[in-house]
Amino acid sequence: MYKKMKRRFFTLIEMMVVIAILGAIIAVISINVAGNLEKSKADTTGFAMDNLENQLELMIANNPALENDIEANWQELIRNNKLIKNSNKLIHDGWGKEFEVTFKDGRIQVRSEKYEEFIEKNFNYPSNRRQIQN
Repeated sequence: MYKKMKRRFFTLIEMMVVIAILGAIIAVISINVAGNLEKSKADTTGFAMDNLENQLELMIANNPALENDIEANWQELIRNNKLIKNSNKLIHDGWGKEFEVTFKDGRIQVRSEKYEEFIEKNFNYPSNRRQIQN
């Protein structure tokens, strides 16, 4: 009359297979996320470098006397500019390192060591916004 319910439990092998599949899925997802994070940092840095160059060149165009000490005081100029909402984002690259600014041959040049390393490692990455200057 009463049938005994047969309880089915997972065997150890079945549990190990499930854990291995989940581990593989997590590994693939984390690798993709990490790669996209680096690309995002590179894109942010490229845009910030262009923006920083433009801002500093506009400042020099308005006040040519700034050419003499732009390399030493560019951070203060950016921080004090009322048109720039978040100056810290413009002073640092996507990796949190401060940009290197030089003034050569009448032009502002902005460098980011991490950005250059990323472009060298990912030589096929579409970095047409920015040409690395030697």
